[in-house]
Formats: sequence, structure tokens, C-alpha cells
Amino acid sequence: MPRAGRVTIYDRSWYGRVLVERVEDFASKQEWTRAYSEIANFEQALIEHGIVLLKFWLHIRSGRTITPL
Repeated sequence: MPRAGRVTIYDRSWYGRVLVERVEDFASKQEWTRAYSEIANFEQALIEHGIVLLKFWLHIRSGRTITPL
């Protein structure tokens, strides 16, 4: 858990199982289905510890990833 007064940034990695791994068949249906509740439980734990949880979608178009933002 982040300490009080700190900002922590998580990338999409904890969503990997329900997104990339699911689409690419790297995770079984049981694994990616279980991941939904694991994600919800983790996010709820953050909130219960007083964390302000903000989610952002950052879309970088193809070709733009080569040059710095």
C-alpha cells in the first residue's frame, strides 16, 4: 500500500490477465475470470485504506510511441 501523502502509479499490468492474456489465450477462462474479483478486491483494499483511486486511459497512437511525449 502507498504511504500517506505519497502518489503511486500502477500501469495496466494487473489488468493483463483479463485483457491481453485473455485475448492471446495465455490465460484459461478460470484464470481470467478469477482475475476480475482479484482486481476488485485489491482496488477495494486500497480504498478502505484511505487511498483515492483514480483511473486514467492513456491512448498513444501507433507511430507516436517512437518519439518522446
